[in-house]
Amino acid sequence: MTAPRRWFNFSLGFANDGCDADTVRHVLGVLSGYVVHVEGVDMLVDPVNVVELDITVDGFEQPDEAPDYPVYLTGWVYVDDFDEDNDNRGARVRIPLANSRITIL
Repeated sequence: MTAPRRWFNFSLGFANDGCDADTVRHVLGVLSGYVVHVEGVDMLVDPVNVVELDITVDGFEQPDEAPDYPVYLTGWVYVDDFDEDNDNRGARVRIPLANSRITIL
């Protein structure tokens, strides 16, 4: 990954208070297909420990069955090696926005 453009590098933190998916999609929906740096808990790989990953954003999910309607960032681990077949996409990830930090590079 190339060095971040410092003039556009910023971080967003998310509280655990029932995020509104419509707001998230409106504010962060433009990230689909872009690579961001995420500090949070990967529900698919390591649901206990905080991980730091560069992620190619796919979108956001908000399951109806959860009592507090949490919002999840979905995507793939960014793989730095050029891989024409997979668009630099590694393992699938699903990270709750609550208590996560996203840095847009």
